[in-house]
Amino acid sequence: MSSAWQARYIGSAELEVIVLRPIARLRTSAFLSLAAVVTCAAAGSAALEPRALSLRQVLARAADYSVAYGSALASVVADETFVQELVLPGDGSVVRQRRLESEIAFVKLAQTTEWLAFRGVLRVDGTPAAHTAGQLERIFRYAPQSALAQARAITAGSARYNLGPVERNFNVPTTVLQFLLPQHQNRFRFRKVGEERAGDEPVWVVEFRERGRSTFIRTPEGRDAPAEGRLWIVPADGRVIRSRLVVEAGVRAEIEAAWQYDDRLQLWVPEEMREHYRGPWKTTGDLGPIGERYDVRGVARYSNYRRFEVEYRIGKP
Repeated sequence: MSSAWQARYIGSAELEVIVLRPIARLRTSAFLSLAAVVTCAAAGSAALEPRALSLRQVLARAADYSVAYGSALASVVADETFVQELVLPGDGSVVRQRRLESEIAFVKLAQTTEWLAFRGVLRVDGTPAAHTAGQLERIFRYAPQSALAQARAITAGSARYNLGPVERNFNVPTTVLQFLLPQHQNRFRFRKVGEERAGDEPVWVVEFRERGRSTFIRTPEGRDAPAEGRLWIVPADGRVIRSRLVVEAGVRAEIEAAWQYDDRLQLWVPEEMREHYRGPWKTTGDLGPIGERYDVRGVARYSNYRRFEVEYRIGKP
């Protein structure tokens, strides 16, 4: 594939983020975020049964949840195990596999509802990498003036370990929660398409589709790359417990995530994320004479969530 595709995240903090870019050598920039839940049901409608709620009310609760989510998420570290594969699309045969074990740190920017996530790879297929355990936490604790620059350098260095010809970093479980923030909801059209149950709780299945120009994700040339997908929302408090995001602009990206409750933090956090990138591209030279188009597939699982304290506010980069 000759044309490059990357995208820019347009949030209230004006953060520029590379999303997708097919390249000749194996290089990826992928962030992982994690979720936290704080119940934010509106006082005037808390007593309403889920079936009596309107979509507008549920989306308002989801907006409140997403705002509180960012605050609850601040200063959290987790472990990530990410298995990535290059697969042939016909029969699913695995061309190559790689296992990354990483440390993820999450921080919230001061005076915004936006947050950032940084990955430092610890081991690649069991072999130690350059990053050391606790390094991200230490720089956010003790180096406030240079923390963002150092964390970004670690993330950029870790990017070289990712497998596949796709440069990506919007493949994070919490990307879709940004769409629910009050300042972003008007970019999307939402539609309730069904109801399910998660244990004893009713869950609404809500479809979203980005509308209009100047989309949340855009190519370097300024071309729109509209996002669409589905959210599984608990109408009682706006919690998102599952999501599916699809973005297509030359490369088709599909990101699915599921959340679970963490007893230690007493918060809902991502349990698993699955990603799938579909060409068209062909195998690169280092893969030998296969010469067929292949897909990039990955499964990330998260564990050992813990919180660290910081005594300063991290501003916009």
